[in-house]
Amino acid sequence: MVHVLFVTPGFPPLTGGGERYAHALARALLDAGSRVTVVTSSAEGEHDFWRGRAAPAERPQCEDGLAIWRLPLRPFPGGRPALLAWRKLMVLLSMLPGERRVVLERMARRVPSMISLPQTLARFPDVSLVHGFNISWEYGLVAASQFARQRRVPLVITPFAHLGESRRARVAHATSACHTGRRRRRPRDDAGRSGRLCFLGRTAQAGR
Repeated sequence: MVHVLFVTPGFPPLTGGGERYAHALARALLDAGSRVTVVTSSAEGEHDFWRGRAAPAERPQCEDGLAIWRLPLRPFPGGRPALLAWRKLMVLLSMLPGERRVVLERMARRVPSMISLPQTLARFPDVSLVHGFNISWEYGLVAASQFARQRRVPLVITPFAHLGESRRARVAHATSACHTGRRRRRPRDDAGRSGRLCFLGRTAQAGR
């Protein structure tokens, strides 16, 4: 049986189009005969990403046939303004020349700070494929990418973001903080670690 591991910062009951999409895709894979495990945060509202939130349970929950691990969130010191400043600093660092990937990946661990994420992923040595979501909250994708490389399994990314129309587009730089170690690379290029990249818009799909 194919075992698909979802790594996503948000999942219902957190409301949002991305969360509903991830849930619908998980259900479709389950109905098709795959085993699906979801590793996500305990967030029930966006504010939980900077306020923090305890995990509802220490063990996975079974919801609609899905095994869901909801990890606690560590509060971000200074709240939302400090988190936004942290992310802006990541963007500025990503635009500087030189190799910065190690520093940016460490900074991404706070966006959002999902406690024990690598340790939780290590519980699943039998996964067939890793699917990471949402480039706007970097830590899940960084951890998913590292785990997929360690296990030598395919990585699929659904970014839930407009990836920019050119190398100079500000929106392109603003969504590339944790994924780039080189100057002026588009986020689409920065997702080169993945085996598949799922686009939800025509402009992003065209790559212009």
